[in-house]
Amino acid sequence: MYWKKYRAVFKQVLLLMGLYALTRLLFYFFNYSYFKYSGNPAAAFLYGMRFDLSAICWTNGVLFMAQLLPFNFTVNKFYQAVLQILFVLINALALLFNCIDIAFFEFIQKRSTYELFQALSGDNDGMQLLPRYLIDYWYVLLLWIGIVATLIFFRKNETAVELHQSGRSILTKLTGLFLLFTPLLVLGARGGWQYRPLDMIGASSYVTGKQVALVLNTPFCIMKSANKMQLSKLTYFNDQQLKSIYSPLHYPKDTVAFTRKNVVMIILESVGSEYTGLADKKKSLTPFLDSLSQKSICFTRAYANGKTSIKGIPAVAAGIPTLFDGSFTYSAYNANDFESVASLLKKKGYRSSFFHGGNNGTMGFDVFSKAAGFDRYLGRDEYTGAPEDFDGHWGIFDEPFYQFFKNALDKEKQPFVSCFFSLSSHHPYLVPLPYKNRFTGNSLAISGSVQYADFALQQFFKAAQQAEWYKNTLFVITADHTSMSKNPLYQTDAGIYSIPFLLFDPSHESAYQVNNTIQQIDIVPTILNYLHYDRPYFSFGKPFHPAEDSYAVSFSGQFYQLISNRFCLQFDGEKTCAVFDMQNDSLLTKNIIKQPGLDYSKEEKWLKAMLQTYHQCLIDNRMRIK
Repeated sequence: MYWKKYRAVFKQVLLLMGLYALTRLLFYFFNYSYFKYSGNPAAAFLYGMRFDLSAICWTNGVLFMAQLLPFNFTVNKFYQAVLQILFVLINALALLFNCIDIAFFEFIQKRSTYELFQALSGDNDGMQLLPRYLIDYWYVLLLWIGIVATLIFFRKNETAVELHQSGRSILTKLTGLFLLFTPLLVLGARGGWQYRPLDMIGASSYVTGKQVALVLNTPFCIMKSANKMQLSKLTYFNDQQLKSIYSPLHYPKDTVAFTRKNVVMIILESVGSEYTGLADKKKSLTPFLDSLSQKSICFTRAYANGKTSIKGIPAVAAGIPTLFDGSFTYSAYNANDFESVASLLKKKGYRSSFFHGGNNGTMGFDVFSKAAGFDRYLGRDEYTGAPEDFDGHWGIFDEPFYQFFKNALDKEKQPFVSCFFSLSSHHPYLVPLPYKNRFTGNSLAISGSVQYADFALQQFFKAAQQAEWYKNTLFVITADHTSMSKNPLYQTDAGIYSIPFLLFDPSHESAYQVNNTIQQIDIVPTILNYLHYDRPYFSFGKPFHPAEDSYAVSFSGQFYQLISNRFCLQFDGEKTCAVFDMQNDSLLTKNIIKQPGLDYSKEEKWLKAMLQTYHQCLIDNRMRIK
């Protein structure tokens, strides 16, 4: 009879494994366009069971133990009711995150981690937008309700097993089985006998590239990333070797006098290269941006360092990538003393400002801008336009806020540096009513709002051309990250980071394309180089130079990635697990790491050196030249 206790727990594990498998299948189905070039998914589904079992043991371990206690009070109705409620609540919550990623994966192209809670708790916008998400992705809610109903039905129809025998014999047997079950539970939670417990990055040992997300499940990723907000020092190289490979300290030796140009940085919300003429001039959603690129220094191989705004803004404005789960803004290192385009140019007498039309406090942009040295932050609270300019969900529509931005710059004393972060191409992708029939976009939900964002940018330049400060300004235009995609080229592990980046100088218009790799953290050093900045400074990025090797780095939660002109290299923290030939395999379908004679040592060394330096500087608060 006592075996029935363990059989009941075993049935619960099977049910949960089935539900995890179901959500993985739907995750694959709804994101098929992303995975269809990644090879046979069978291995990912098979290996994923190991990660599912680990998540189940972590989330249900205490409940399982409570059910298996070798005492008759475990059949008490109240005791059983509490266990039933906890079983449903715990697993409904865990599987909710799997359901969320069925839709959310389209935006971030990775499994959600603990930073999801930061996005929801860091400000009120996440909760305010939740009703709209539920409307747009109703099928996710419906799926989850079905899962909850299944959990309730299953647990409610289980009957507790009473011990009909008594005495020392049965107690001894049950205690022995209980003690035997405990190490099995621990073994399942840690993912096996291996030296280290199973981790997110371990998924790359079974598959590479896109299928890593298919192997993992979201509850596992959230639990494993929750305790990784603190970095640890790395020791790939000794100090002398490290400095010879990579250094964030820059000592300009430019003999040309510093140019006191204004700097206007425009960061376009969610506008990836796929939407622009860089991908397809005939189907571009950004005709004005394309026209501007024809008289600019246009970087055709520019990459974001992350997949969210909260990672993109520190990278663009301060040259700080987020190479860990979470974000720099909400991390333990957000109080570090660091440099930005504002603090560096302040040494040259510049005034600085940061504009974003969202609610003040959105994603901590106001706090970050102050820490970064910007003199002023202007958001929805400071906006002086009409009440109907508010989109009802997220903030002020781009067109009126651009005009507010332009009028504020008219009153600014030169030279100034100002950063403008657009808003309207963010979910729920709203377009003002007068333009509803004008910007209809394509099959992507975001497309109409991208067309509107481009139009709003055009209206800003139309107004700015009349301003006295216009001709003496360097305009820097890029994006915070990419978004949804239908082009396979922009669904690869490299393509999901591909963004526009151009430098436009009205006093020196030139059509100049740069085809070397560049990343967001290189933008501030490149601006400083353009202005012939002559002071030493700290930056994880470097100024663009056509004769030097250049790379783009990112962290997906599962692996570190480096993109060079030739390779896309994926590194698990200890070894390189995948190498793709960017030139001859644009869809990154073939891992060539075992190809004879392949030499990626330079890229791997640089990545290791960069990671080691990055960890040291954040931990020791050494992000500024004293």
